[in-house]
Amino acid sequence: MKETWRKTVELLRAHPIFWLPLIGVDLSALYQDQLRKFAAKKLAIWLMTVHSHSALGGDFTSTNIDHSSMTRAALLAAPLTWGSYFLRVCLYTAGFLFTATLVRMVLEEQKPSLMGAFGSLRAGIRQVLWFSTKLLAVCALIMIPCSLALGELQVGLYQRTSLAPYFLLLEFIPLSACIAWLIAPAGMRLIQSNTAQPVTAEVKRLGRLYAIFAAAASAILGSVIQWAIPQVEATLNMDPWLRWLVVPPVESLLTAIPYLLLWVVLTLLVSPDLQMVEIPSPS
Repeated sequence: MKETWRKTVELLRAHPIFWLPLIGVDLSALYQDQLRKFAAKKLAIWLMTVHSHSALGGDFTSTNIDHSSMTRAALLAAPLTWGSYFLRVCLYTAGFLFTATLVRMVLEEQKPSLMGAFGSLRAGIRQVLWFSTKLLAVCALIMIPCSLALGELQVGLYQRTSLAPYFLLLEFIPLSACIAWLIAPAGMRLIQSNTAQPVTAEVKRLGRLYAIFAAAASAILGSVIQWAIPQVEATLNMDPWLRWLVVPPVESLLTAIPYLLLWVVLTLLVSPDLQMVEIPSPS
């Protein structure tokens, strides 16, 4: 395990190109999510706005927040929300496959090529969609029942104590670890070359362990960053516009770094015949 981590860090240090897929998909996912929130807000306003005609002449609008309007808004927003989730999962899956292709190029003593990685991504688009569907289904089957079961407890904690964020973190880490344990073998099969041997039980076990570590590290890192951001903002006295432009991308990218490590580690695990090759430095 220590040797795999050493090679992972060495690869990321020697080849900055490996960071590009993560940066691209993470920023794309961040801004499409902001677009989804904007569209959902506009949809809710449109559904809850009533246009009326005055007997004295002229038109006026009023807001009608009733059960019927809220139900229609929720029903129409559901496809938008789940479509956004699916697109987000597809983006990260594509980044995973893209990064794995670049890593394999280096292990095969080739120059890592973005165009070559794009070609592999186009050839594997069906596998990306299928893996994304399975991952989203696993997340929904685990997260939704737990959210429903613990919903009242969460609301009570938010109302009575300041420890609610810590409870949410302690809740999220086991759920993320469970998802990682279930989906890691499918992820290794996704990036495996066609000529590779099937994933062994030992490699599958290691892949699951690394996936659990990455999920837990990302959750903890995200909580630490969310705690630190207000302190930094208060110190720097940041302009609101600058905060909106800089803070969300930085926060999102830092939280996603453990998954980049995971992508490289899993590629090394499914390429045991290539790990013996000395990792070349960029010329």
